[in-house]
Amino acid sequence: MDTGSWPKRTNSSIRFYKKYRTMIEEVDEVLYINDRILLPNSLRSKALQEAHEGHMGITNMSRKLRIKYIWHGLDTDVKNFVRLCTACQNVSNRRSIPDENWPKTIRPMQRIHVDHFYFEGKPYLLLKDVYSGWIEVTSVKSLHANVTIQWFNLIFRRLGFPQCLVTDQAPVFNSCEMEQYCRDVGIVKMISHAYHAASNGTAERAVQHVTVQHVKNILIKGKIDNVEDLESYLNNCLIEYHELQKDNGRTPAQDMLNRDLRTNEIVYEHPDHTKENPFCNVVNIWYYDVITKTWIPGVIEKLIGSRGARVVIENGTKAKDIHVIHLQQRFINVEKRLLYSDAEDEEDELQKIETPQLIEKCSPAKGFSKEKVFDVMTKKEDDKIADEKLLVELESEISLPSLSNIDDSQENSDYTYSPSEEASE
Repeated sequence: MDTGSWPKRTNSSIRFYKKYRTMIEEVDEVLYINDRILLPNSLRSKALQEAHEGHMGITNMSRKLRIKYIWHGLDTDVKNFVRLCTACQNVSNRRSIPDENWPKTIRPMQRIHVDHFYFEGKPYLLLKDVYSGWIEVTSVKSLHANVTIQWFNLIFRRLGFPQCLVTDQAPVFNSCEMEQYCRDVGIVKMISHAYHAASNGTAERAVQHVTVQHVKNILIKGKIDNVEDLESYLNNCLIEYHELQKDNGRTPAQDMLNRDLRTNEIVYEHPDHTKENPFCNVVNIWYYDVITKTWIPGVIEKLIGSRGARVVIENGTKAKDIHVIHLQQRFINVEKRLLYSDAEDEEDELQKIETPQLIEKCSPAKGFSKEKVFDVMTKKEDDKIADEKLLVELESEISLPSLSNIDDSQENSDYTYSPSEEASE
């Protein structure tokens, strides 16, 4: 796309696209800059609405859009879109709470933080992994230790047991049953100071920004949007959250599960080039018949994709579509092919050379290599030359006229001399 001339005096929008001029390409009437779609003005509003489904905020929304799209002023459009969202403004945070310094984690489930909250009188339990940022949320009937332990077992069965569990001093986490459970499964349980939210570190930051408060905001926004099934709405929002890139460029799903989650969004990628068919330059082939367990000669009529071919089998009634795994290249006598180079139908002449006996003898199923096949074809040609010499000797002994002495009148007569008739007599 780096064609023509760019104006020297440009505004900020033109300067933005000018620096990408060597990377802009068109695929199926869509402009790409590297692997991201250069979105036109008419589609930006729809893209902003889709990215804001989970009410993720300005930073996370910008990260989500930058994975697939690019345009001038993307961050400004995201900021204005979030500021105009009524649901986001109703539950906006007043201020942030600083983190407590905790030892750095180096693997998933090394340290998790657990908390609980209420929404419309219904209790919820929340768990967050510090390393990956993975979140688990569920609603429970009551905040009893046995109910919490059952929920832990469901999560740890999928993600493994954590090394350290950090909670506050709520009775559900400070009960004898919980203490015994942690000892049985080998979990180090840590408790934050009472009435000091900052001491719970990442968990309390999650309370304000990502976890408890954010989950509450999602539920509130769902009520504002008149969502009937809040549980499903919350689960869908968590899936979107697990696919959001963090500051290190990775998502919670990549750090926890080492893979990306499959969502219902369409991922736009460049079309892959079709791989070359291994028989693209091959005409004569051997076809392996799985019924008779033999190799049958044939020719390729048409290639089908990168792994198929339409083959006409020798003496066959119609063409067959065959996978290349059942095909093998067939080599023929090159010198003999030159004798028939002027023939109208070269394949018919080649069939005259390869008799059924020779084909059976030279079949790859018999263990012959390419060199063996060529030697057999050459031997057949030598035998034919020897037969012609013997015929010339017989002509001289019985004083028959030579074929070269037959004039045009004899050729046009009703009788034509045939060496095969003389041999039969």
